[in-house]
Amino acid sequence: MDELIKISWQNKRGYNPDGKIVLSHCKCVVCGSDYSTYWYPSKFCSRKCKSIFQSSGVDFEEAKKLYESGMTQCEISEKFGVTQKAIYSVFKRNNYKCRVAAKRSQHGDKNSYWKGSKATYAAYHKRVQSQRGKAFMCEKCGRDDNSIRYDWANITGNFDDTNDYQMLCRSCHFKMDEIKRNLQNNNLVPRINQRKLIDGKR
Repeated sequence: MDELIKISWQNKRGYNPDGKIVLSHCKCVVCGSDYSTYWYPSKFCSRKCKSIFQSSGVDFEEAKKLYESGMTQCEISEKFGVTQKAIYSVFKRNNYKCRVAAKRSQHGDKNSYWKGSKATYAAYHKRVQSQRGKAFMCEKCGRDDNSIRYDWANITGNFDDTNDYQMLCRSCHFKMDEIKRNLQNNNLVPRINQRKLIDGKR
């Protein structure tokens, strides 16, 4: 290894015994080229060489056979004990055309922003609209005039259940809310979360 050049940067790796950052001269284990880096120990001169090294234990023909049987690149990578990028690199180096990736489902608990029963009033109703569509009529009075607005109104207070909603016009919706408030004041129904419809705030 060549003479180390001491650098005073504190946001890099590769400290010598004096606590200083050093510039190391290394040889790539894949292509054999010499390169300098502040990240020591280091084995690869580039991401390309790192990818080649990681995928060196992958048999292209076997990976191709598994892929054509219906397995995904992630499933193949788990079988070989490498990353998905390593499998992709093997296919790319062999000029193998991969399938168009299917769009990942992000509905329900598959979404990283899913809050379940901790969702807000607005989120509950968006969830209902997403699954059951936009309200287009009133199930109470039977109106279906396109000139007025309709809402998804919760029936029993179980906001998590998307089937516990009915389509109501604004007039019937407000009347139902008023009945719920009166019942609550008389302690005839359980108290519902104040962020939801029961407190009258929309």
